[in-house]
Parts: sequence; structure tokens; C-alpha cells
Amino acid sequence: DFQNYAVESGERSTVEERKRLTREIHDVVGYTMINLKMMLEAATDLVDPDNERLASLLDQAKTEVANGLTETRQALRIFRDLDRQKIEGIPYFHKITSSFSRATGITVEVNYGNIPWSFGEDLNALIYRIIQESMTNAFRHGHATHIHISFWINAGRLIISVDDNGSGGGDMTPGIGFTGMRERLEPLKGQLFLSREEQGFSLRAEIPWPGD
Repeated sequence: DFQNYAVESGERSTVEERKRLTREIHDVVGYTMINLKMMLEAATDLVDPDNERLASLLDQAKTEVANGLTETRQALRIFRDLDRQKIEGIPYFHKITSSFSRATGITVEVNYGNIPWSFGEDLNALIYRIIQESMTNAFRHGHATHIHISFWINAGRLIISVDDNGSGGGDMTPGIGFTGMRERLEPLKGQLFLSREEQGFSLRAEIPWPGD
């Protein structure tokens, strides 16, 4: 069961990496080809009217660049379409928490409150990481037997709370996982609050949410 959970987590990481790569390829290749097209057009204007051979070669080069840009964009769309059948938002949060519970024997209770079915690609990915890191921490370090996850939107902020009944006390210095979580929250102007209770650990993430 834990192997199945690990596989699902790995699949999610693969999907996110594929999306990142398509964005970078689109930006780098697209920018380069557009610049080439503009340079070729400028070069065409400088060609001597009597040099028909050079003018023809430049026209062919512009056509090749335009076709290459179109084909690259089409290929990237197809690459991204591979992920569109992947479940997102609440269905995926349910899937990953259920899989984790089966794998570890830890009871995971989730209250979705008043959140929408999905938040969009970037925020879905961030929430997934928050859930994953929190559950893993409760399992590895807190030896918890029960995890409660709740979502709520209030006053323009999405609030995600994760509480477990693991071992309390100890060093509160955030590890790599929680540090990475804070780094992912920063671009969205989100905040992360951690606290060790007498009988458990509590995490609270707050993220501005302009949606209804």
C-alpha cells in the first residue's frame, strides 16, 4: 500500500515537472524563433533588389521559422493534453489522503468546508504539497494515529489546517520540507504557521483567495 502511495506521489511529481518543462520550452524556443523571424524580416529589407537568390533564401528561412514555431506550439499542447485526464482539486486531494491512510494505517479525516471543486493548476499543486508534507511529517516524526485536514475560505483567504495527534514538544526548527512549503507560499503572499501542542502538531497555511 505504501508503495502504491509512493507511486501516486511520483506520478504527480512527473506531471508537475512535465508542465514546468513545457512552459520553459515554450518561453525559450518561442522567444528565440520570434526573434529569428524579426531578424530575417529586417535582413530581407536590406537585400539588394537584384539579389533574387538571397531574397528567396531569406523568404524560405522565414517560412521555416514560422512553421517551426507553429509545430513546436502544437507539440507542447499535445504534451500538456496528456495531463488533462489527471484528476485535480478535491478529487485528487481525496485520492492522495485515502491512499496515504491505506498505506500507513493512519486515520485521515478531511473537511473540505466551502472551497471550490478546484483552484487551478498552480494553487492545486501547492495545496497538494502542503497536504503531502504534513501527512509525511505526522507519519515519520510524530508517529500520529489520526490526522485532521480542514479547508475554509473566509475574508478573502484560503485557510488550510492540518492537525495530528502525534508526539508533542521537541525542536520547532523547520526542516527542509516546511522550509520548501514556505518558499512555495511566498509568491502567492501566503503564510505558514507551525505549532507543537501537548498532544500533537498543528499546521496552518493562509493564502489570499480572491475567488467567490
